[in-house]
Amino acid sequence: MLAVGRHLGSVPGRFRWLHTRRLLLVGIGLFWQAAGNAMTLEMSVGDVAGPGWQAHGVTLQWDTHRAARLQAERIALAGLDGPITALALECPQPQAAALPVRCEGGHISARLPRIGGVSGNVRAAFADKRTWSVSTARLDTPFGPLALDFSPSPQGLRGHLSSSGLNLAGVTKALSAWGVKRRFAASGRADVDLQLLLRDDRKVSARYKIGLSGLTLSEPSGRYASEKLAASVTGTAASDGKSARLQAAFALPAGQLYWEPVFADFGVHPLRGQAELAWAAKQRRLELTHAVFEQDGVAQGELSGALDPAQPVATAALQVRTLTVQFPGFFEVYVKPFLAGKPYEDLQSAGHATLRAAVEHGKPARLDLDLQDLSVDSARLDAGVVGVDGKVQWDADSTAGESHVQWRGGRFGKLPLAGSVLRFRAGARGVALTAPFLQPVLDGALSVKRFEAANLGAPDLEARFDAQVEPISLDQLCRALGWPVFSGKLSGVLPGLRLHAGVLAVDGALTAQAFDGAVAVTGLRVTDPLGPLPQLSADVRMRGLDLAALTGAFSFGRIEGRLDIDVDALRLLAWRPVAFQARMQTPPADPSRHRISQRAIDNISSIGGGPTGVLSRGFMSLFKDFDYDRIGLSCVLSNGVCRMDGIGPAPNGGYYLVTGRWLPRIDVIGYTHDVSWDVLLQQVDNVRHAQKPEVR
Repeated sequence: MLAVGRHLGSVPGRFRWLHTRRLLLVGIGLFWQAAGNAMTLEMSVGDVAGPGWQAHGVTLQWDTHRAARLQAERIALAGLDGPITALALECPQPQAAALPVRCEGGHISARLPRIGGVSGNVRAAFADKRTWSVSTARLDTPFGPLALDFSPSPQGLRGHLSSSGLNLAGVTKALSAWGVKRRFAASGRADVDLQLLLRDDRKVSARYKIGLSGLTLSEPSGRYASEKLAASVTGTAASDGKSARLQAAFALPAGQLYWEPVFADFGVHPLRGQAELAWAAKQRRLELTHAVFEQDGVAQGELSGALDPAQPVATAALQVRTLTVQFPGFFEVYVKPFLAGKPYEDLQSAGHATLRAAVEHGKPARLDLDLQDLSVDSARLDAGVVGVDGKVQWDADSTAGESHVQWRGGRFGKLPLAGSVLRFRAGARGVALTAPFLQPVLDGALSVKRFEAANLGAPDLEARFDAQVEPISLDQLCRALGWPVFSGKLSGVLPGLRLHAGVLAVDGALTAQAFDGAVAVTGLRVTDPLGPLPQLSADVRMRGLDLAALTGAFSFGRIEGRLDIDVDALRLLAWRPVAFQARMQTPPADPSRHRISQRAIDNISSIGGGPTGVLSRGFMSLFKDFDYDRIGLSCVLSNGVCRMDGIGPAPNGGYYLVTGRWLPRIDVIGYTHDVSWDVLLQQVDNVRHAQKPEVR
């Protein structure tokens, strides 16, 4: 064996390469001179460097069978995280009669940084540090086959990596080895095509194309997952160590993605778009220079923004240059999942909306929303609106222009609502009407003269509301709502309704006219009206109600006359009565006719715990109705029990509910003093729906 060696590590760059080349030429000459003899030529080159690369511990061997072996202990490539080690290139029949030295049908093996061992067939050629190439048609790796191609150029080291069918489970393991925290288990395959240019000045540029198929991800908490996801990304990237830029065109044409609580099926709604990102290392600023996207049947938009990944989201900026959403697609995919378990989770929608907005320092700064033929309806809420058009403007510094929203119609239950228009101004955390609002309702209307709200979305929400109900025919209203039909008109005034510190109150009395009488509510207060347990307190006065109009709509029985009702210290908890002092009675000196039917007498008696059915037997059954003097009933509710009383005491511990007048005189006496409130409500409901015939 003939060994020739020289350590060149201390030789300056240009002379190092000259000495290396001379040694190679000497070695090649010796090889050809000794070709007829059994001998091996071994050269220890030491260190060799070129544009974008440096090799350490390089050795070269030839034997008489014209086989060659090139080894390197370590190779560093610009832009690669860690050195390539244990590189071995074997060439069974090298072509070394003259430069360049060529190797066809060779074999290469190495250990790549944080990946592990790789091996495969290789083609190589070497003339000098600026004229060489290495390529593999197939390189077997722990995560699938790769094809590599490296060669120098005047601009730097060029590389080409491609693969068809990378195993994504193996790729994620490699990422873990590189220190990338892996929360997902992945399966599927990837096709990759990557072209690199590594410059001496540490600048890196690349073109890439990545295709994913059958991507299935799972995460321990179950909050994120994908199923058979298909995706493609193509673009360019560049970095100089101080900044980086990435351009990408992407598409998700198939598969499903779950990102709690959103579930997207890209087979139904494919997504595609383009984006450009920039990274400034010194400022630690990641900038979304420009992004456009389109998701079929859902939305399309154009965005830009910036953030510091090391800082809280409060430093982020986002510009929604335009975002056009289509209903119901956008609602079903991105809104409805957040409504699960809420009363309005069954909302149905149609139409379009276009949004332009800005987020600065992590907070909304501006908003401009255009609504086009939008419709929303909820069977559970039994309400909806159709044909909504308008423009909503909002600005954090309260400089936004006037907004307006109009609609063709709507419904509240079975009550139809005519079209109307709402004009207002919104800014910071407040909103206020800029013109009176009129919502036609049947033959009347709800007229809102004033509405102002401040501190929206905060615990200290405040609001003021002045409105009135212009006369609405009760018979039309009752028919529309499916209620028993009453006659007369409903009208009223809501003066100075205000919300402050979580308490809803009325300045003065809330008044209305119904059943030809007057209704007044004073001291109205609702604590935590939007919370889970609202509390209401009020005093109610009803004067001169027409009993014929009130009772004529029910199967209770007919009563003629007037009625006064007082409800003092009314308390509701979660909109259910828990306490009050109520009394209903005939007004003093009531001049109206007082008549009561057998059916009404029987039902009043049953509520008070008295006998029923007495008038349907004997002589009394001949009379259709009777004169009465007064009607009176009281209930004091406390701790779920109603303490009942009437006009005054009656024999045997009872109390008068109805006192008769003229002949035949009829008195109705109650005997039940304490009754459960729930039981009493059930008794009243049973009486109201009873179908017993009235004896005439």
